[in-house]
Amino acid sequence: MVWSRIMPVVSAILAAFLGGTVGLKLLEPMVDWGTAVLWSLSALFTFSFDVYPPTSELSKTFQVLFLCISTLVIGVFFTVILPPFIRWWEAPRLGQSRVRTFLWSPPLYLIVNPVDWEKVESVYEEMKQYLSRFRLVVVSEKLAEIPLSFGFRGVELVRGSLRSLTTYERSGLDHAVGAFICTPAYNNPDAEKIVAVVLSLIERYRPQVRTVAEFATRKGMSLARGPGFEADAVVCFDPTILNAAVNILSKLVLKRLLPDKKMNLQANPYDTDQAGELNHQLNLVGVEQSAN
Repeated sequence: MVWSRIMPVVSAILAAFLGGTVGLKLLEPMVDWGTAVLWSLSALFTFSFDVYPPTSELSKTFQVLFLCISTLVIGVFFTVILPPFIRWWEAPRLGQSRVRTFLWSPPLYLIVNPVDWEKVESVYEEMKQYLSRFRLVVVSEKLAEIPLSFGFRGVELVRGSLRSLTTYERSGLDHAVGAFICTPAYNNPDAEKIVAVVLSLIERYRPQVRTVAEFATRKGMSLARGPGFEADAVVCFDPTILNAAVNILSKLVLKRLLPDKKMNLQANPYDTDQAGELNHQLNLVGVEQSAN
């Protein structure tokens, strides 16, 4: 669509440029071709004809008409061609374009629905440790645009509905090697269902892609084993994070050498599943809990 609008205007600009150059050369015999080219360019893009003052009424009339035509042509350029060109230029940054793949392209991986760009960066840095070449495409509904630093790293963004196959087609799922499906929130039990729905769409559309599904709790992990689809790997957020937290806590208690090795811990889990996971992890590192 853009090219169909660009070509007629580009053709009109070239025709005006050639017409102005040849016309001035014919009407002003003392003008050389270099001066005619310079005058034509000046009249087209600066809206003036004082580079070569006319020496006859016919030449003056020609230059005035050419100035009117050039103003119209350049006006059309700025109103018809420039806006869609700017939108085309900005589309990749805003996640509105389609990912292009070629035979020589590095392996393509998707990270679907990350909570923020810090999540994307952590995944990117982890992948760099194992892969020398890869393309990472972020598929999201809420991330508005890609930061400049990620663009320099080759990370791409595709925005669209996570429930639409068109979004995944635009993101290059047909050529993807793997897809990491993130939990959209770590304090919302309904987020587990969103992960399951996205996993189902991807697995049914292209079952050969290797999928990694992230859930907040162990309870949500059961959703990655739904009928007709199954994640190749599952990551559970709460056990990993809480295990790291209680390990730091237990080491802190031992390091400080409290006389009775007791301390008051106040936790604020968002649901009973997370509370149970915290207790489980505390028991694993040998932290005894008291009802008081």
